[in-house]
Amino acid sequence: MLTSLPVLLGFAAVLALLILMHEAGHFLVAKRLGVIIEEFGLGFPPRLVKLFERDGTVYSLNWIPLGGFVKPRGENDPAIAGGLAAATKRVRIAVLAAGSLTNLAAGFLIFVFAFHIGSTLVAVANVVEGTPAALAGMKAGDVIVAADGVSVNYIPDLQDYVHTHIGKPITLKALRGDQPLQFTVTPRTLDQTPEGQGPLGIELSREILGPGYSWPGAFVRAGEEVVYQIRQIILLPTRIFRGQVRVEDARPIGPVGLYQVTGLVVDIARQTNRWFPVAQLAGVVSVAVALTNLLPLPALDGGRIFFVLIEALRGRRVDPEREGMVHIVGMALLLVLMALITYQDIFNSIIPGK
Repeated sequence: MLTSLPVLLGFAAVLALLILMHEAGHFLVAKRLGVIIEEFGLGFPPRLVKLFERDGTVYSLNWIPLGGFVKPRGENDPAIAGGLAAATKRVRIAVLAAGSLTNLAAGFLIFVFAFHIGSTLVAVANVVEGTPAALAGMKAGDVIVAADGVSVNYIPDLQDYVHTHIGKPITLKALRGDQPLQFTVTPRTLDQTPEGQGPLGIELSREILGPGYSWPGAFVRAGEEVVYQIRQIILLPTRIFRGQVRVEDARPIGPVGLYQVTGLVVDIARQTNRWFPVAQLAGVVSVAVALTNLLPLPALDGGRIFFVLIEALRGRRVDPEREGMVHIVGMALLLVLMALITYQDIFNSIIPGK
């Protein structure tokens, strides 16, 4: 795996940019809705220099070059006029959600660029002898483009379709080189499927192709990709239960694991002379940052939004001191979790053999 300094610097720059965009989303919406921002910082404290001050907001440059931060007035104290906690519920939700929505929009635009320069299809990596796929005539290298007339763009979508049609004939449209083919296969039931095999008896891989879509087509595919990424996170527990995803493959990764994946993706891009995988990974990370921050966990934006929703249901605010303590404890637990994830990434690399 490539571990050169340019890859490290590029990885750090992209991650910092995504974090900065997240904070800029909070900042712009807060300003627009009248919430006073005391400081908008590039990088994390300690402060290196105060750049300037405008409309009551200090703009600073800080020592740790990882994204940035926003410091709203009265973040946890509703008694401070003009502060975040004193704002209406709608304003607070809008400000808190703005960071993730900005990352979501950024991910969409990155995907637009990615699908304009390249694309992927679902390919057959291996066919086990004597299985429904082998008996139907499928071979390694075939590219599956549709199942019963439904377009196939993602491996999980094909797997889900197969699992919902166990014991029923499925018509797969495929390409073998430039030759269009059609196969009729019947997925095996669980008791008919040997351990380690799927209902069809094939292994799937993603085939990187080029050129990509036209600009209008890239916008459509980008929207599909954003929806796909969101669905995969929501459906992950179900996919693990079904055995479609191994538990060890669904583990969370931190910055170290993400850097390892980045190195592998850059290697693939160089080998194939196509930079689509790198652009797609950047889009995936942007969407992941958005969704992670919306989780209803203390200290995250989603956790703070959850408290606002509780307030709306109860008709009165949760005691600010208690809420603040919940977020402090939550942040401490998140830091411990991040330390454990980082330890796992270092000593049990997500990339085999690394």
